[in-house]
This record gives sequence, C-alpha cells and structure tokens, in this order.
Amino acid sequence: MTLGTKLQGLRKKKNFSQEELAAQLNVSRQSVSKWELDESLPDIENIVKLSSVFNVTTDFLCKDEIDNDNDLPVIKVAEENAKTAYRSKVLSVLSVCLLSIGFLGIAASWLLSRFIVAFRWTADGPPAVEPYDSNQSLVYPRIEVKGDYWAFLNTYHLEMLFIICVILIVAGVVLLIVRKKQK
Repeated sequence: MTLGTKLQGLRKKKNFSQEELAAQLNVSRQSVSKWELDESLPDIENIVKLSSVFNVTTDFLCKDEIDNDNDLPVIKVAEENAKTAYRSKVLSVLSVCLLSIGFLGIAASWLLSRFIVAFRWTADGPPAVEPYDSNQSLVYPRIEVKGDYWAFLNTYHLEMLFIICVILIVAGVVLLIVRKKQK
C-alpha cells in the first residue's frame, strides 16, 4: 500500500477534506492532492505532522510493505505489555478483594464472639441425642461463655464460614504470588 493510498484512507476515516488536512499541516490543498495521487512525497516535517494528526507511526506512512499499524513489531510488543499490565492489575484487585473478604469475615465473627453468648459443653462434646430430658432439664450441662471464638463458632455452626474465609485468604495470597512472578 502506497503512501498516497494510506493518506487518502486515513483522511477519509477522520472525515477530513483535503482543504482541512492542508490547513492543519500549513500546506496547500494541491500538495495534499499530489501526495494522495503519489505524484509527490511530503517532506520529513510533514510526515511527522501527518503521523501525529492521524495517530499512526511514521513507519506505517513511509513503508509500503506495512499495511496496518498492527504489523509493526513495536506496536505488537506494546500491545502485549498492555495486556500483561492489565492482567497484573486484575490479579491485584482480585487478590485484594479475596484477602479483604476473608479477613473481614474472620474479624466480624471474632468481634461477634466478644459480645454474643456462646456455650461450651461440660462433657466431651455436644450429645448425639437431645440434651434435654422430659422435664426440660439439661442432661448434659453447658457453660455460657463470652469471648471464646471457637465456642462461638461451634455454638452457632459457623465453622464452615471460618473455613471459607481461610480459603479466601489463601487464594488471595496465591494470586499475589502469581502476580509477582509474572512481573
């Protein structure tokens, strides 16, 4: 693809007339027309201005074998770097979210354990049968406790919540490590 063909395509893509492009470059409309018809070539200064106006590289404008800006090796590397940076940011945000949710879950349940009464069985554990007899008396007595995190989790069956929070924290740490290795 010649310089003239590229200029004409870029100009039409930006909806510029030859007069408008000429005004931006401080040249005559006839100069722009000659460039597009490949009757003459712009000087170096105008090639730099054209690359700036159309947001393309000077290599794209000057080299006939390059039909697309994406064919340039520098742009391909830049795109790969941008993708890597984007992945790194996504991993950072995801790991921070997982760590935050995990720590907040554990912190909230710990804080609740300080204020809500929990029970600890006096026997080896909760009985397999109903702990009350027919008179509604405890067969296996239990003690009320405050501030005992494990008793709180056990009393309100929150062990699985604790495990999920730990898994989220571990996943967040793993993602941070993966992100560090990608850099």
